[in-house]
Amino acid sequence: MRLRNRFLLVGLGVLLFVLLTPALILFAGGFKFDFSTFKIIKTGSLVVRSEPSRAEIFIDSEKKRSTPAVIRFLTPNDYTITISKNNYQSWTKRLAIRSQLVTWANLNRDFITLFMATPILQKKSPAQTSNQEDQDITAWQIIENRLVRVNPNDQGQQVVIDNLPSHETSKIILGGNYLFLLLDSTLYKLNDGLEQIYQPVVDANWDKPSDKLVLFNNNEILLYDPISSSSPDLVLRSISPISAAKLNWFTGYVFFQNEGKIKAIELDGRDHRNTYTIVDAMDDFELDEKGKILQVFDQKEVKEYQIR
Repeated sequence: MRLRNRFLLVGLGVLLFVLLTPALILFAGGFKFDFSTFKIIKTGSLVVRSEPSRAEIFIDSEKKRSTPAVIRFLTPNDYTITISKNNYQSWTKRLAIRSQLVTWANLNRDFITLFMATPILQKKSPAQTSNQEDQDITAWQIIENRLVRVNPNDQGQQVVIDNLPSHETSKIILGGNYLFLLLDSTLYKLNDGLEQIYQPVVDANWDKPSDKLVLFNNNEILLYDPISSSSPDLVLRSISPISAAKLNWFTGYVFFQNEGKIKAIELDGRDHRNTYTIVDAMDDFELDEKGKILQVFDQKEVKEYQIR
């Protein structure tokens, strides 16, 4: 090769290095060239994880990849994200992608739960009653219009409140370091005195994994965090009656009975809350800790389903 040609090749290599290096640095830093505006823009990223995995990810109806995935170099904008898998109900939400930021589709949890389109009936069995009780060293009781704490060791009683509001029905709910009273349709928290939380309330239950209280009435489901909230957060408002509501923190959904069905509504309130119909309802239901097995029962029968 002639010396002149060698110099030309070296010069061409230097020119390409000078031209491409800034572009590669910008690309690695999350920048790209927008041909529609002929400008260099800062991009954002989207992280999508699902359970089960290998679900298809669509961004504005365009198929991208399968879960789990990190999708980079997205132009800042609002996108409709859909996660779809055969034999499962699809998840969709409109999410904002912002410059040099990461948007998590599975907000505040490890994955987005996908529920089976047709849950698998595992077994049917006769209903059984349970006599299991809380074996705490102290027992709380409402006697007439007094709230008392009984120590089983010495049978002594301590009157905590001696002037409860007038009521016909009552329920005591123990949750972590908190005690709640449901007197007729009004929910209270025991503080220095009684602090009213919400009204009307049909029932409430404490969820240990999340340290939150789930409460509902005929048309609302609410979630109350006694540490960070002064009032409950609304999860669902329904025109048709609700007859039960229970939180499953592992999946990030509240399960509830409505219109003769057991349904699930997600806690993630960005854009909208995905709501799914799971199975036919009976008198009541229970879930295992991971929200995989759903037991539906009445006084005669228990049906057990795998739902995810």
